[in-house]
Amino acid sequence: MRYQLKQRDVHSVLVLSVSNKYMNIIIKLLIIIILGFVLVFGYLGFLPVVSPLMGATTPKDLGVRFEESDFKSYTEKAKIKFEALGSDLSPEKSLSFEGKSELEVSFTSEEMTAMINSDKWKYYPVSDVQVKVHDDGTAEISGVLRKDRLQGYLQAQGVSLKEVDAIMGYIKDVPLNPIFYAKGTGSVVNDKVDMKIERAEIGRLSIPTEFISDPSPIEGFIEERIKFVPNFHVESFGFKDGKMDFKGTYPEVQYNSER
Repeated sequence: MRYQLKQRDVHSVLVLSVSNKYMNIIIKLLIIIILGFVLVFGYLGFLPVVSPLMGATTPKDLGVRFEESDFKSYTEKAKIKFEALGSDLSPEKSLSFEGKSELEVSFTSEEMTAMINSDKWKYYPVSDVQVKVHDDGTAEISGVLRKDRLQGYLQAQGVSLKEVDAIMGYIKDVPLNPIFYAKGTGSVVNDKVDMKIERAEIGRLSIPTEFISDPSPIEGFIEERIKFVPNFHVESFGFKDGKMDFKGTYPEVQYNSER
């Protein structure tokens, strides 16, 4: 009887030992999986608490710094004034234009960056932007896509409610205000856009090549926005020698609801 009890005791100990061994392996695997999930999705910008700690909510630094003088220089070259409207207007009435200026100008990276970051329109869809034009004609842009302003922007731009709902539904799982980055070349001749995207990112996630190899939807969207602005005509636009060259016409005054 004693011998049988000892056998059972030994068997129980062995079973317990084996169970603990596999339990430890399972626990370690779970920890690795959870840690991997946190690291990957945090890096891509999908975890609000972790992502900021990993720099996944900070736009890529292109090394472009601007001063108030750069914005002043931009407005003088563009011959444009900005006037405030009431902040409680609907998106469709929050933006309007007036007048017409003939332009043939070049803008520096600092002037373009200053212009974008100084725009106070309530529904301006980006923030914390840097634009850098290289001597070889390529350009980079980084910043924050303001998903919280995107619906108002699209409505103000004359996009139909059906299309607005479709777009917002498509990006519903994207983090609230994701960072973005893009690099490529672009030109416009008589309001026709031609662009080539070399690289694009949302968060820290690179967009697959097959999605950016044919930029025609983006080109079409830009062409529609050109048509939307009265007296906006692009005879020629392009990047060269570290600057953006523009020839055409643009309104003299932009009225917008401010934030």
